[in-house]
Amino acid sequence: LTRIGLHGLFGLVAKVLHLNCKLGKKKLNDLQRKIFAGLNVKSVIYDEKGGRIKFFDLDIAPEGLKITGNLGYIKQGIHSTYDPEKDTAIDTTDKNKLDYISFYLDVDNELLAYMTLPTLGRTKVLEYFSRLIK
Repeated sequence: LTRIGLHGLFGLVAKVLHLNCKLGKKKLNDLQRKIFAGLNVKSVIYDEKGGRIKFFDLDIAPEGLKITGNLGYIKQGIHSTYDPEKDTAIDTTDKNKLDYISFYLDVDNELLAYMTLPTLGRTKVLEYFSRLIK
């Protein structure tokens, strides 16, 4: 599933079912619901730089096969804040610095919507989704 994305995953399932099993739409919907119910939303993956990638703050609606939530990249880093009294920036080390994007997933319509960040671009977001839903 590396880089196949959710759209590709369910599209692939649909093709396999229709070409090999000749099952109807109801069977396809049943299989999609089983796959959706089996998603492990507590999964955590790690990158080569020691960062953790995970889903959090999820709102799951299994009857409609829809999820809203966040995908986060957590790693030790530095936060900067502004001190108006001293008119300067203050840098603070944080062992759980978080960069995250919000997303909306609609399995029925094979739709994944999200905004990117400089640290979480389109390629990384799709890679992380693919790895997290394995």
